[in-house]
Amino acid sequence: MKNLSKHFLFFAALSMVVTPLGQSAEAASKEPKVKYEKTELEKASGKCLWQGIAAVFVGALVGTIVAGRKKRGKGAALGAGAGLAIAGVNCALVRKAAKKKQAMIDAQIATAQFNGENYRTNIDYGDGETVTFVGERGDEEKIDGDYLRPVKFQSIAMGKTSSPVLPKGSQFCRQIDSGVIAADGSQSLLPTQLTCRDSNGDWYPYSSEI
Repeated sequence: MKNLSKHFLFFAALSMVVTPLGQSAEAASKEPKVKYEKTELEKASGKCLWQGIAAVFVGALVGTIVAGRKKRGKGAALGAGAGLAIAGVNCALVRKAAKKKQAMIDAQIATAQFNGENYRTNIDYGDGETVTFVGERGDEEKIDGDYLRPVKFQSIAMGKTSSPVLPKGSQFCRQIDSGVIAADGSQSLLPTQLTCRDSNGDWYPYSSEI
């Protein structure tokens, strides 16, 4: 009987230890997974295919309407060609910038940290072409951390990394408007990138649901 009572006490004590551990593991498994977004430049590059298809469709429709009934086929073809040409130029610029996305995101983060009016830096495209990046930071705005989604990105300064998950409550953020100027003076705008400051005072790219 004494042995049985000792075994009973042992298993009772063991269950008291195991139960909280099991509950902790279960609670951890129920934590929501973090959903990471892409940078706005990467999103824009990925949308180029659909933009091209849409441009061809709209161009063909407009060409048909303008040409009238008798020249409907020719008008549609010309309109589709014009739409494809416009989309092709825009996508070419976006895709070219996206190939240097590491340098671009570094420049956008530097813009968020910059105390002056406009941030400028030169970026080598690697094909004998060097462009000037120009970034302008917006005023600080407060966005609730619940509406901010961290971004997975790769930068020259930080390597392959991701934005930290920000807690619920007001976070300091800035919109970054930027573009590149080629050697011949031609300019192209980059998609606006949201950046926010973490608890250490460092700025990272984010995506907002607002």
